[in-house]
Amino acid sequence: MPADQAEAHADAAGLYVMSELVTREDLRLALENLDLRLTKRIEARTLRMGVMLAAAVAVLGTLQKLL
Repeated sequence: MPADQAEAHADAAGLYVMSELVTREDLRLALENLDLRLTKRIEARTLRMGVMLAAAVAVLGTLQKLL
């Protein structure tokens, strides 16, 4: 393979292939973001479950007094 053709291949690899690679820092940031989003969802669902449980206890207490 001629040197200028090999250089063109190397340049193409640098432009197209290397830009698609992920660094460790990219992965760390993505995992941090995912962890933060999951934590928020878990907290929201925990709060929702607590409210539903409190409502159910209140309804049962009211029904018990009525019956």
